[in-house]
Amino acid sequence: MTKSYAADAPVKDQKEDRFRRWPFAQRIAETVAARPDPSSIVVGIYGA
Repeated sequence: MTKSYAADAPVKDQKEDRFRRWPFAQRIAETVAARPDPSSIVVGIYGA
């Protein structure tokens, strides 16, 4: 029996975004990257 595993790698091209979350994910990434406070942060995303 052969098992197939998928890597938990980020989508790097908008064409790979099957769930159409690219704009949302981009806003989150930009907000976190622009944060001037050097202390640690935890981001939780909840949804259906």
